[in-house]
Parts: sequence; C-alpha cells; structure tokens
Amino acid sequence: KKEAAAKTEADAKQAAAEAAAKEEAAKKEAATKKEAAAKTEADAKQAAAEAAAKEEAAKKEAATKKEAAAKKEADAKELAAEAAAKEEAAKKEAAIAAKEKAAAAEAAAKKDEAAQIEAAAKKVAEAKKKQEDEAQHPPDPTAAAASALERAGFSMLERATQVEGVNVGDMYYQFFTPADCAQFCLALSDCSSFTYSETSGACHLKDQCVTSDFLMIATDSPNAEYKTYYRPCNEDGTRKPADIVHQVYLHFTRVAEVQGENVGYLGGRKATPAECQMICTSLEGCRNFAYNAAAGACHFKTLCIATDSAMVAVTDGRAAWETYYRPCGISNETNGKDIHQMRPLSNYLFTQRVIQDEGRSVASFDDRRYMLTECLAMCDQREECHSASYGGHGSCHLKDKCLTGSEAMVPESANGDLFQSFYRPCKIPSQEASLLFLASKPVQSGRLSFAPVVAGIAATATAAALVGLASLARGWRGGAEVESMRSFAILEALVPPKAVE
Repeated sequence: KKEAAAKTEADAKQAAAEAAAKEEAAKKEAATKKEAAAKTEADAKQAAAEAAAKEEAAKKEAATKKEAAAKKEADAKELAAEAAAKEEAAKKEAAIAAKEKAAAAEAAAKKDEAAQIEAAAKKVAEAKKKQEDEAQHPPDPTAAAASALERAGFSMLERATQVEGVNVGDMYYQFFTPADCAQFCLALSDCSSFTYSETSGACHLKDQCVTSDFLMIATDSPNAEYKTYYRPCNEDGTRKPADIVHQVYLHFTRVAEVQGENVGYLGGRKATPAECQMICTSLEGCRNFAYNAAAGACHFKTLCIATDSAMVAVTDGRAAWETYYRPCGISNETNGKDIHQMRPLSNYLFTQRVIQDEGRSVASFDDRRYMLTECLAMCDQREECHSASYGGHGSCHLKDKCLTGSEAMVPESANGDLFQSFYRPCKIPSQEASLLFLASKPVQSGRLSFAPVVAGIAATATAAALVGLASLARGWRGGAEVESMRSFAILEALVPPKAVE
C-alpha cells in the first residue's frame, strides 16, 4: 500500500509537473502570438502609411499633369487664334487680288470683244465691197474654172493622150465641170489623170501619170473632143498624196427609203465606202450615197438624211444596198440650202470607226434616236466627258477618255464599226463662242484640222456681228476663190434663228 501510495504520489507530481510545463508552453505560445499580432499590426500601419504617401504623390503628379495640359491647351488656342487671324487676312488679300484680276480680265475681255467686233465688221465691209465689185465686174467663169483646176494642181492637154493607162472610175449621170472631175480624181488614191468630154460632162478617171510631152490623139479622131487633165507625179512615177477634206459620215446597214435625187454615179471600179465618201464630199449637192458592197458601186443622192430616217425592210430587194450620210446639223435643210457643212461640232474630231479602248462610261443615251449634235452637246455639258461613241442608229455613249486619234480602232468586220468615236483634244477647251474656222491645209488622216481661227466672236456679241460673220462665211463658201471644198475646209457654227432675225 505504501509503495502504491508512493507511486501514486510520484504520478501526481509528474502530472503536476507536466501540467505546469504545458501551462508554461501555452503562456510562451500566447506571448509569441501576441508578439506576431503586434508585428502584423505594425506592418499594416506601415503599409497604410506607405499607401497614403503614394496616393498623395499620385495626387500631386496628377495635379501637375492637369496644370501642364491646361497650359498646353491654352497655348494651342492661342496658336489657333493667330492662324485664324492670318487666314482671314489672307482671304481678304485673296479677295482683293481676285477682284483686281476679275476687273483686269473683264477689261481685257471687253477690249478683245471690241477688237473682234471691229475685225468682224472690217471683214464684213471687205466682203460687202468684194460682192459689190463682183457685181460690177462679174468673174469670168472660164477663168474661175481654170483657177480651181490650178489650185487642185491639174494641167490640161488639148486632146486626150494616146496612152491613158487603166480606167479607175467613171463619173456620170449629170454634167460635171473639169474642176468637179479634178476633185473626184483627188478622192481616189490610184487616180493621176482623167479624160473629160465638154459635150457630155462625163469624166473617165485614169491611173496614168501624164506629162506635158505625152502624145495626143489626132485632131480627126472620133474622141478628139476629149481633153486630158493631169496632176504631176513624183520623179519615180509614184502619185503625190492629195490634201483631202474628210467629213463625218454615218451609216445605215440598209439603204434609206427616201434618198433624194441622183446627182452622180461612180462606175468602172469596185469602190470602197471611204472612196465614195470622199467623192460625195467633193460633189456639189451630195448629202448621202447608196453603196453596194458586192459590186463596189455608189449612187450619190441629194437628201439630207437624219439619224431616225427609215430604212427599207430586210425583205426589200434594195436591202443589199447601204446608206452613208453626213449629219445635217441641228435643224433640217431649209429653202434648198445645204447646211451639212454648218454642223455645230466646234473642236470635235472623229475616227472612221470606234476605238477599241474607249475609257470609262460617263453616261449612255439609247432610249431613242439621238442626233449627233445632241450627243456632242450632252458631252459638252459634262466636265468629265472628253469623247463620245455615236452610231447604231442614234445611240450616244459618253466617255471620259482623252483621245488623240491615233488609238487602235475596231476591225471593219466588228460590230463596233457601226459606231464612230468623236473627241475634243483635252488641251483645247470647249468653245462657248460662235466661231468661224478656216483650215488652210486640211489633213489627210481622216480628221478635220482646225488651223488658224480667222474670225471669232464672243457669245455676248451683238446679233448684227453674228449675222455679219454668217454672211461672210456664206460669201467665202460660194466665192470663186474658194470654189473647191478640197482647197479650204470651212466650218461655221450655227447661229440661232432668233439671233439672225
């Protein structure tokens, strides 16, 4: 029992010691935790202080940036105000300069207009005096005809030559003059001479290069009435190129129902449409011609055909013939006056067929048959329009491309050969004035060359001056000194009837 009591006491002491140790450990742990909590609190206070310092620094930085931005904005406003003031001053200076320039231009325009009116009046006075002189001293028809032949470069032998060469065409159906026949010969690239009958007025076109020493037929020959007319060839025997006036011809795939009277027929060769066109251009009274491709024949007619003229039916026996015609201007022919050479196409040139690369489309008009003059007027109204494709019985397609006339055209067999390209050189502005052009040397390339402007008058000029110019043009066109339209190409802008009145 004593031993057990001692053991129990020892266990109790050991338990008490262990409890005391545990209590001491707990106290130490509590002290450690308290110390850690105090450190954590101190760290938190330190972090809060640092964050507050950073926030204060950020606030100061933001305030500084805001102040700098405000200063920059103020500086920009000041600079903008200075720039606006300078721009306003520049505008005022420009307005003053523009006023001065406009005043100078107006003065120059008035001076130019006065000079043009004075020049036109002088031309009219000269023309009037010339008409009066011609009325008192009528020109000798023989001399006038000889002068026309001389200008065309032809000389004459009293009788036909013994060697005439190959016949390249015959012109008959009306009485032609030698001057007419000379123009027909010039129109054909293979014609160098022709024989002419003063009895019948017929001419037979030849390829023979003739000189003044050629032997003539005998005076008692049955054909002694025929004379030979010739133009000099080159030294090597080749033909010299002729100055040809090319005019615009449009095309119907079948002959027109009404064509007018027959004023001539080209036979004795298989002619091309281009050759017939040049013959028609040189033949007085010819406004269109019927052409048969299989035979190469062409009949020259008097009617001024419009783009909406009716063609014969496909089943008609005449459907194998085609009509080629020159546009007659805005109005139809009146009082028998041929106005096809008064077309208002100032500054417009053309190609025989439409070009392959036409440029971008500006506008198209094919809801009805448009006249050529309408088509080109619509191009004039659009700044971006520089050319137009016209044909196909009155279709008008405006293009933006600047043409030179040297571009490749569609082949003759293509559908596009029903169209032609009309264009203004881009460096030449559209004319707002009524102008009279005199080309001293027409070109050979299929385009009309507007050489020196010999008379012009502003749109604001008086009607009297316009009438004077129109009369002057008619005087030039009909005068013996300009009898042949192959010697000079005259283009006259149409004058509105009210202005003429």
